[in-house]
Amino acid sequence: MDDEMATSSTNVVAHSPIYNPNIGVPYFEQCYTIERKLGQGSFGEAYAVYCKEDGRRYAVKRALDAFRSSADRTLKLREVQKHELLPKHINLVQFYKAWEEKYAQFHIISSCEYWIHNFSGRLYILTELCERSLLDYCTELHTIPEREIWNIFIDLLRAVDHLHKNDLLHVDIKPENVFLTKDKVCKLGDFGLIFDLKNDTTYTPEEGDAKYLAPEVLNASPTKAADVFSIGITILEVTTDIDLPSRGDTWHQIRSGHIPDRFFKGVSKDLTRLIKWLMSPDPASRPTTAQALSDAAIACRTPIRSVYLTYHQMMVTVTEHTGSVLLWLVALVHLLAIPFLMFFDALRRKKNDVCTTPYKGTVYFTAHTPEVNGSIRHKRMSRWGDDDSDS
Repeated sequence: MDDEMATSSTNVVAHSPIYNPNIGVPYFEQCYTIERKLGQGSFGEAYAVYCKEDGRRYAVKRALDAFRSSADRTLKLREVQKHELLPKHINLVQFYKAWEEKYAQFHIISSCEYWIHNFSGRLYILTELCERSLLDYCTELHTIPEREIWNIFIDLLRAVDHLHKNDLLHVDIKPENVFLTKDKVCKLGDFGLIFDLKNDTTYTPEEGDAKYLAPEVLNASPTKAADVFSIGITILEVTTDIDLPSRGDTWHQIRSGHIPDRFFKGVSKDLTRLIKWLMSPDPASRPTTAQALSDAAIACRTPIRSVYLTYHQMMVTVTEHTGSVLLWLVALVHLLAIPFLMFFDALRRKKNDVCTTPYKGTVYFTAHTPEVNGSIRHKRMSRWGDDDSDS
């Protein structure tokens, strides 16, 4: 399988204006500049980087350790292949490419541009850069205005609804994996555990975060209803700033539908109702993402949010293409200006030729340099004086 992918687009690196395979410096170090560290987990570290190839900023996730074996490499590459499955959506963190490298030697293994050196290489995944995670945002503010919570709720439902329509489950929805742009657009990210309902047959529940897992996932394969539960408990945490347990009696109490009313103090009835609906103990009683989006409390807020998201996407597109557009405009203006410049240059040359041609006729006037001495005013006054004397 890897050999088949290796032959699909082996010329991408050759087209890089930056990368030089002959100097012994890894592709990442040649083509990207680390600006700041975004975070670190048990398997990898994330950085905000500047790309020297296109002048844009991205997030890159780099594995902490090299592949330990061929089996480990195959397992880790599944994450990349799952990224490739993702259908593009404004509320999903966009995946661009991934590669594995050791020193400066690697080759491409797919049309999505991820590159392999050997079993001991390190995996890099390049994605869209967001401002911060929802976890960081909540930690900083503690109390999130309900108006913003509704926007986060709608964006998260839209993201998961898009995945579910393509028979994909996220399985690991939590504030740490939800990201906010500088314009407060909410995006679901970190698709390492994504479950393909059409092709995946096995699931290991230990890989998910127990704080946000639906109770039925511990005993069975994940379902769309399990993702819906994770949305509900994520919004519960954002709304109430509750400290969610990962085990114990309180864990079971929350999943039995017994959430004390004191946690919803100051929360609107509609938001409280929706959170409890999404967290229903019985998976069959939970709404689908489409049903939740159709609820009156959400549907009345969706049009305004949709307009804002459309505006945001338009601005992102304009920003991404600003450099190219400016270059085209400069080239167009230059192209249009050439005939005018040639015309005026021809006029100037003709004028210079006329002025420098010797005059061969009779000279009636001698050269004279005017002086600002009031002589004209004097003559005018004299003329008025002569007229007065004649009268």
